Amino acid sequence: MRFDQVTRDLAAALVASAAAIVLSTAAADGASVVKAPLMATTSAPRAKGSAVLALRATSKGAFTVRGRGLAANHPFDVVVGGIKVGGFTTNAHGAGKVTFRTASGKRAAKVRRRKPLLGFDPRGSTVIVRDRKTSDDDLHCEFPGGDDSASGAFACCGLQHDDATETQCETKTPARCTAEGGTPTSVTSCVPNPCTPTPPPGAVCCIPGSADEAFIHDDGDDGDESEIECEAVASVEACMAKGGAVVTATSCEPNPCVPAQPSTVCCLPGSATGAFIGDDDDEGSSRGQCVSHTSADACAAAGGTVVSAGSCHPNPCNPTTPPAVACCLCGDDEAECKMLAPDACTNSGGKVSGMSCSPDPCSGSEGEHHGHGDHGQQGNQGDQGEDD
Repeated sequence: MRFDQVTRDLAAALVASAAAIVLSTAAADGASVVKAPLMATTSAPRAKGSAVLALRATSKGAFTVRGRGLAANHPFDVVVGGIKVGGFTTNAHGAGKVTFRTASGKRAAKVRRRKPLLGFDPRGSTVIVRDRKTSDDDLHCEFPGGDDSASGAFACCGLQHDDATETQCETKTPARCTAEGGTPTSVTSCVPNPCTPTPPPGAVCCIPGSADEAFIHDDGDDGDESEIECEAVASVEACMAKGGAVVTATSCEPNPCVPAQPSTVCCLPGSATGAFIGDDDDEGSSRGQCVSHTSADACAAAGGTVVSAGSCHPNPCNPTTPPAVACCLCGDDEAECKMLAPDACTNSGGKVSGMSCSPDPCSGSEGEHHGHGDHGQQGNQGDQGEDD
């Protein structure tokens, strides 16, 4: 029994060593496979999926996003790092997938006719499968890995050529890149290949706006909702240097970079309690600020509250107050009429006197009040006289 155990342990060690050798060889060639499960959300609790980045070289490979248990015959956006990079439509069984593939050189045109371009590096980014109709995030994950910038490595071009039209890319420190006859770049990844001399046809550059991408102000201008810019691709390196993604699209109109936006909104507190309504119908000070959001945590961090609403129009963040009434407030010389909520009127020592200050229901109030007092006083004096 002891001999058998030793034999099994030795066999396991040999297998592990062989696997380590294979992985080391793959890493040396730039080949790697990164796979992550896509987790379901409350919007689609039975959904499952995966995201796989398979590189056969440092700058060549494919990224595949799969989903199942989703709504049948339904369109979905694939969102990576806040940018819509593509999408798919599920079949009758609620399953669907999309594969993004790198392509350059002689096979570029042929490959791009069949598969969308892998013009982004998903490593270290959030990957989301979003319902295009409801804007719900049905699947998501934080894709593992990242670039090599932490170790001081950047994309290095010109070390060797695969063919007459493509320049090889490897990640190296700038000093090593230069020493080996290469040209260092300003980006940290070879996916997509920043060494490509000409921009890919049929693609645009999608550049995220605000750094946190947390809030999208809904001010009625639909053209500025996303804060994700779209522009022509000057070069792959230039797009990547801006933190952008090269996305398959023929035009920036309409903006192909914008994913379906969440249908809930975030209410940020206003500057007042909403008890008073100004004389000039200026309700701006009592209103809470309404913004569309992509992060419930960001909404909470800003002191806001996530509410269920289709949009910010009409503003669901307005405080609910009863109708304003005409309130007579005592002044130094005469009563003043203001439009206040009933409780606010009473709490201010006023008297509710109708629904409008026009005509002024408070004019002469004090005179009438004093007149009644004088009349009463005279009456009492008369009574006293008769008693006398």
